[in-house]
Amino acid sequence: MKNKLLFLAYFIGLLLISNSKTIEDDNEIEKEPSESKLGEGPEDGYQEVEDNPEENGDLSEGDIDRSEEKFKSARTGDSALRWPRGKVIYAIDKMKISSRTSANITKAMKMIEDAVAIRGKKCIEFSPKSYSDDDFVFLTSKNGCFSKVGKVGGRQDISLGIGCRKIGTIIHELLHSLGLEHAHTEANRDNYVHVNWKNVIPGKIINFKKRALSKYDHKPYDVGSIMHYGNFVFSKRPYLKTMQSKKNPKLIFGQRSHLSKGDIAVLRKMYMCTAKGSGVKSNTVKKSYAQPKPKTTKKAPLRQQSTRRNYGSSSVRRTSATTRRRFVAG
Repeated sequence: MKNKLLFLAYFIGLLLISNSKTIEDDNEIEKEPSESKLGEGPEDGYQEVEDNPEENGDLSEGDIDRSEEKFKSARTGDSALRWPRGKVIYAIDKMKISSRTSANITKAMKMIEDAVAIRGKKCIEFSPKSYSDDDFVFLTSKNGCFSKVGKVGGRQDISLGIGCRKIGTIIHELLHSLGLEHAHTEANRDNYVHVNWKNVIPGKIINFKKRALSKYDHKPYDVGSIMHYGNFVFSKRPYLKTMQSKKNPKLIFGQRSHLSKGDIAVLRKMYMCTAKGSGVKSNTVKKSYAQPKPKTTKKAPLRQQSTRRNYGSSSVRRTSATTRRRFVAG
């Protein structure tokens, strides 16, 4: 009898643990970092990094939607591709986004606002869409995680598909919509990170292509950025590193818990943040394609008018260009 009771207690314990794990997975809410960890600098010793779902997509660099190739990055300095006054208009797809994921979205937005604020004044602010707003991000659930980079005009989707609903992943995608690209493609990457090309899936090599130098690159290069991909991204085998730090080859990066100091500095520079808020004023999206020139019609040259008078067996021709007369034998 005693053995039966012990077995029953053991079985109930396993059942409770299993249910607890299921609830935790459904919530998909990560433990928020303490204030002391918020904004730590590059090359901090991040120890535990899960596989980041946005790294596994089939779009450019995994999660960047470059469709409608009027694309141009806000990092190029074009203020039209940044959100005016740092105010990001958004709407949530209530049909596809659960209340739990909506709660994570709200937390992610607040973490960005608080991190970038100066003396309590918001420089970046997320504001729900009103009826009159035409330009906004639309948080929905499609296949995988992806976002456009910067403000492109009209409705622009941020997909938070299965596996993409944790706070850190949401922050990563929201920062794309603000104008940040991936840190591992910055121009000076090779000074700090070694890419093991032999370990990269051949068709994914393009995802390591470096961008042109930008004034909005992380300074110094920041492997601790929430926009930096992990050591094993696009690897042929799960245990083969595709990237490793030159300073410390054992360093693990690709964290998705908070904005680094480098991320905050880039955003403040991009949005011209001061204690008064954002200095970005433009609200017109510039088109990157040439406008058609108006058609012009060429007028035909005027022909000389002539009159002919008959004088018996001769004729006289007069032209508007000369008063000279010429007689032609009849």
